[in-house]
Amino acid sequence: MEVAGASKAATIGTALHSYAERLDLGQDIGLVPDEWAGDMLAYEKATSQLNNIFIEQFCVLDKYKIAGTPDRIVEYKGERFIADIKTGRIDHPNNIAIQLAIYAHGSPYDIATGRRGTWGEVNQEKAIIIHLPAGTGLCKLVWLDTAEGYKGLQFAMKVRQWRDKKGLVTPFEEQETISG
Repeated sequence: MEVAGASKAATIGTALHSYAERLDLGQDIGLVPDEWAGDMLAYEKATSQLNNIFIEQFCVLDKYKIAGTPDRIVEYKGERFIADIKTGRIDHPNNIAIQLAIYAHGSPYDIATGRRGTWGEVNQEKAIIIHLPAGTGLCKLVWLDTAEGYKGLQFAMKVRQWRDKKGLVTPFEEQETISG
């Protein structure tokens, strides 16, 4: 599978995330391969209107015992939003909406100290997808409905709870041996 390129898209996505993180931190991003240089220019232009507040900050959602790392918490026109970079397709956004709703309802968490913080007043109704399809030289910002994502999360948690339900199987009553 590796020879067939099964993990190529994930590897490229990881590289683009890394370049974007260094760019947003004001660090030298180093040599970017020609095939992705246009992507990084498009990313820089598309995100120039966003002010990064948190970059790659681990968080927890204690209510559901879920953790993750949003790519960015940004400020746009005076309001804070979860923003996440997606380098692949976004035409099935339901899982993304759940993921970003988790971040919006979560709290920053310092693994070393075990302390929880706050994002401040982050919008829990919508988030921003930074759509950076690898190798296209394009980047666009897209609003995502995280209020619906939170409903999906609540539904998924009910399914998780149901999957752990015990007592669905009981012994079959013993029957007399039937011979034929």
